[in-house]
Amino acid sequence: MISIRRIFDGNTYRSAKKLYKNGKYYLESKDGADPIKAAKLFFLAASKGVAEAHYYLGLCYLEGKGVPRNRTLAIRELTVAAKAGLGEAMVHLSFQYLEGFPSFEGASHFAHLVKDERKCANIFDVKASEYWAKKAIEAGAAEGHVCLGYIYSSVDPDRRNIDLVIEHYETAMQAGNRKAGLGLGQILLQYRSAEAESIRKAEKSLLFAIEEKNPTAAYLLGGLYEVGSGVEKDLSRSRQFYQIAAEGGVVKAMVRLSQLLFDGEGGSPDQIKGETWLRQAAIKGDGAACRLLAGIYSTRARDDEARRWYETGAKLGDPIAAFRLAEAIEKLQGSGAMPVEAMEWYIRALKSGYEPAAIKLCTMLFNKEMREFGNNILMRIEELSNQGNPLAHLVLAAHIRSSPNGDMHHARCLLINASEAGVVTAHSAAGEMIMKGLGGRADIGLAIGFFRKAADAGHLDAMYALATLYKNRRSLYYNHTKAEFWTRRAAAGGHVAANNMLKEFNI
Repeated sequence: MISIRRIFDGNTYRSAKKLYKNGKYYLESKDGADPIKAAKLFFLAASKGVAEAHYYLGLCYLEGKGVPRNRTLAIRELTVAAKAGLGEAMVHLSFQYLEGFPSFEGASHFAHLVKDERKCANIFDVKASEYWAKKAIEAGAAEGHVCLGYIYSSVDPDRRNIDLVIEHYETAMQAGNRKAGLGLGQILLQYRSAEAESIRKAEKSLLFAIEEKNPTAAYLLGGLYEVGSGVEKDLSRSRQFYQIAAEGGVVKAMVRLSQLLFDGEGGSPDQIKGETWLRQAAIKGDGAACRLLAGIYSTRARDDEARRWYETGAKLGDPIAAFRLAEAIEKLQGSGAMPVEAMEWYIRALKSGYEPAAIKLCTMLFNKEMREFGNNILMRIEELSNQGNPLAHLVLAAHIRSSPNGDMHHARCLLINASEAGVVTAHSAAGEMIMKGLGGRADIGLAIGFFRKAADAGHLDAMYALATLYKNRRSLYYNHTKAEFWTRRAAAGGHVAANNMLKEFNI
């Protein structure tokens, strides 16, 4: 005989509150968690009008707990809960509008029917996000202030108001919201890092956020204590916070922690742990970690392993790894010839903005024994220069200047363009051409401007050039004090000619 229980679901006649309560138990229980049962119970409770059940069902859809992940259905449930006055639902809804509201307009009927989000478009609605954040605040949800802080800081440049952002984060912190501590710390470090008081406030905010072991806050604190800018430098605390961040999955923290462990800063050196964290960061796809790991294997004469990690780092977009890989390939060749593969990696490093790659390619262009390679490189460099690559401008300008009938005006324009893009070597090279009147009229004042940009970036030849120009008594720009200053700077950096010039200042 079939029992009544097998015909009717036992949950059918339970009260809405009981269904909701049981759903929370199955969702949150440490021992008897069952997300599928939880989602089912929330669905039944929601169908009986329990706003909180709509909220939790929305979270289940959002996180894929007990039901397939579906943001469209999640937003539907959260909207019902939000309209019923639930502040937490309003907060989630606010962030969902920032992430993008799924729209199936133009999608197939079937995609719309099954809510296949791969076929839908994301519609970002800042106004709707702002609306629900304000409604959340009215409903007493402090996290609404966090939503507004995020909106006014990074989502829409036209709405950016840092003072208002700080006010919202501070209000949320006063209500005990630790996410606001992270937000305030990040904003102060990004926009108010020149103010010592703001740095101290950022430190305090991040320490508040770290109470919940927030890995991002821990990483920022690790950086603050490592650099010691605005706070007391403390490598021991830095190492401690990097450890928390690394354990929380912050890849950059793994890299920084590994360096402190290798160097024994902030505690005892630990090569094994250092390499373990570095390897973990490399496996997680950090190009710089791959390059550093390759460097370790290189010092151990494990060239094949080093090359493998350099290649991994290069493919992940690390330009230094690409450059080191090219060097490793060139070294393995051993015959003095340049392998095509090495050249390709040097060009990739150049395309990624690594200046030493430009210097290396210039050397290859000027090597008469590599004429065939030189022609190939020149063709690639011209192509990149036409596409607007600043380092390609630098290499091409150097080639033109070395040619007997080179177009000096074109070379000068290329260097100026590269300088405007921030290439340090181009600052000095453009200054030299302008000073000498190559490719156009000479203009000492303009040349000084280019040399100054290079000198400020640490370019020793540019410092010496400035010292020479300011030292010339027949020049309108003669300035004994500036001449002595730049001579000292260049000499301190090891510039031989500048060191000899110091004698003329009786130093």
